[in-house]
Amino acid sequence: MKLAIALALLLPPTMATPTPSQGIRGVDFRNRTYLLDGQMTHLRGGKAVVPDAEDPLTMSRTVKLQALAFGDLDSDTEEEAAVVLGYRGGGTGYFTSGYLYGLRNGRLVLLTTFKGGDRAEGGIDEIRIEKGALIVFRDFGQAACCTEYRIATWYRWSGTRLRVVRSERQEIEK
Repeated sequence: MKLAIALALLLPPTMATPTPSQGIRGVDFRNRTYLLDGQMTHLRGGKAVVPDAEDPLTMSRTVKLQALAFGDLDSDTEEEAAVVLGYRGGGTGYFTSGYLYGLRNGRLVLLTTFKGGDRAEGGIDEIRIEKGALIVFRDFGQAACCTEYRIATWYRWSGTRLRVVRSERQEIEK
């Protein structure tokens, strides 16, 4: 009994199981631990300040939950969740990383990650899950500072990975 309690206390917050009636929407994505650039990052209230792995004494980065979308990607009537974290790491850079989660046997599982970038160099601007597809909108331009267009990419979940099914360039009105 004591061993079971000790193990339960050692499990990271990512192992939490939502109640069956809530499904994946019952997961508190604003208060959980993510692996971001090889570093465990725990959000509280959707935010975290994390010491930089290379220079922890003088550098840190601010991380926030930037976007969250729910929908059924594999036609099993259970929703998946797409999460985008945005983070500053000093200087002017603002980077994004994407995560796709599902429930398997009532447990939260990281299915895969999807690439983001730095602002107008592939930074994720928006995500949606519609009609069985994950749609990721990434910003692009000639310089990281200045978005000129974005590319919407539609993905289908194959059961083991995200597969691109369509991409579309969308001009930004000025």
